[in-house]
Amino acid sequence: MGENKIYLSKSFFFIFSFIVITGCLKKRSSNFYYTENGSKKEIKIILDSIGIVKKVNANLDSLKIRLNNQGYKYIRSLTKEFIIAVPENNNTFYQSLLFQITKQLTTTNSDLIESAGLIIYKQNSEIPFFVTDEVIIEFKHNLSNLEKDSFIKKQKLKVIQQNPFHPQQVVVIPLNSVNNIFEKIISINDTNYVKYATPNFLIPIYSHANPSLDLQWYFKNTGSMGAITTGIPDADCDAELAWNFTKGRRDIIIAILDGGFEMSHPDLRPGFAINESEMRGNIG
Repeated sequence: MGENKIYLSKSFFFIFSFIVITGCLKKRSSNFYYTENGSKKEIKIILDSIGIVKKVNANLDSLKIRLNNQGYKYIRSLTKEFIIAVPENNNTFYQSLLFQITKQLTTTNSDLIESAGLIIYKQNSEIPFFVTDEVIIEFKHNLSNLEKDSFIKKQKLKVIQQNPFHPQQVVVIPLNSVNNIFEKIISINDTNYVKYATPNFLIPIYSHANPSLDLQWYFKNTGSMGAITTGIPDADCDAELAWNFTKGRRDIIIAILDGGFEMSHPDLRPGFAINESEMRGNIG
């Protein structure tokens, strides 16, 4: 989507049909199933923890103190911004109550918290996703604006963002609190109006192997490199955001038109594609 939230990832490519198993107070997690590319997959919802996205410039120690004062305990950090907290009394919650808690935390701590949501794990993955009550909808292309507006009103949704590059794609939230966001997504999907509806996942960005990444301002511009000023923070190509969708494929060949580059550079050397037909000595 067009919104530029640092370290938040938006997923547009999952088409979900859910069979939901509602969590209970005695369980630490709850499972539900969805179909992805025609195959059945499982997702686990954690019922005793909360995923919190700290604002980039917020102080972590200040957030820990604030959470402690509100009855929550910091557990660990996934990245500098993505953290996990639990209630001090170690309670577990129904999904609907967890959503209320996360929304309240975000509202009352807006100076420190960018967003908060449920923690989920996709099948065979150890990387947690955070899920809020935001839903991405792509409408079918034959719908008029009047039909889309009518659908939004009937489903009791509110549009909070329009994709500026895709007129059929919007981010919505339910106007009223819902017991289960995934059941709400089922009801949205089970219509003749939408191509798909999916949670608006928040995904942590983990550090990359290149130790010099922070020195490449065009990838990650913080405004300075040590004592050297490099320009405006975030004036870069947002490469880290793109890496949440794909890190490329080895079968794609990219031609770089330049005066020259260091062919022995360790970042480039393993990936050279050599056109044998244009090597010296080959004719035709």
